[in-house]
Amino acid sequence: MINLTKKNEIISQFTETSKEMFETVNANIDIDGVMSAGDVDGVRLAVKKVQNIMIANTPFGVAVPKASLYVSPTGAEEITIVNITVANKISSSKSFNFHNAITHGNANEKVFNFMLSVYTALLIDEMVDENLERVNTVLASAVTEAGLDYSVKVVSSLGNEGKKIAFMSDDEIIFVADEERVFNLDNIIILFEETDETYTEEVLKKHLQVLVDEMATAQTTAQLVGIHGGALVAHVCDISKRIKPMTLIKKVVSKNVSKVRGNKDTLAYFNDGKNFAILARRDGHFEVILSPFDTETLRNVDIDVLKEIA
Repeated sequence: MINLTKKNEIISQFTETSKEMFETVNANIDIDGVMSAGDVDGVRLAVKKVQNIMIANTPFGVAVPKASLYVSPTGAEEITIVNITVANKISSSKSFNFHNAITHGNANEKVFNFMLSVYTALLIDEMVDENLERVNTVLASAVTEAGLDYSVKVVSSLGNEGKKIAFMSDDEIIFVADEERVFNLDNIIILFEETDETYTEEVLKKHLQVLVDEMATAQTTAQLVGIHGGALVAHVCDISKRIKPMTLIKKVVSKNVSKVRGNKDTLAYFNDGKNFAILARRDGHFEVILSPFDTETLRNVDIDVLKEIA
């Protein structure tokens, strides 16, 4: 696993080498000049050159997701603003969108600083994913041992900012990791992959069994939120036991199904004051993906949600 010290070393190295390369080629990149000349193609080429500095300095062994670059200069005779967006490719499993509007004056430095922040975030995300591989392997084992009918996974906060749960349905629940916690997992016994005289295979199995027994009490994803995901998820995602389960669940989907208009695919929630459910609209039709449950007991209830919203 990558600990906090190693993560900081990697980011420091990336920052240092990127700055060194930028200082070397900076004189050959004149974004302010091509903006003043109204040279749209020149602006796009210059921004791409700065992006390539980041790609060239990505540390060996740490891959970042391929990104699409969109550069939209605006202005009449002179270009006054350059809108830059770095987003995930359609084929990517990641979802991210970084945007900045660059104005005339020290434009080279502005673009460099923006790109540096973007690729720093992508590098950190990749390292988070690497650490979460072990977390998710242990969770998958616990789910199987507990005989649960749904899957549990933890993902990075990239594209899930401000959330503790990225998605939930009857079949799966996806929690969002806390970045700081992810780089401080060295002492979590249940995540150990090697045994020694102190932490024998029997000791590791006992720790796993504790997690299995805890998760086995949650027969639905809503009930799993009721125990804050279990001890491992609660720690990795920094979910406080003081947070009410419904507070977490209500943040998964923001649209009330009664207020959804149009026919676009979307997620929405149903809440009649006592019962809660999540629906997905696909091809213009709603389907229940998280069965209705009592918001107090978190137990499923027999309600025809589709009939209720008709």
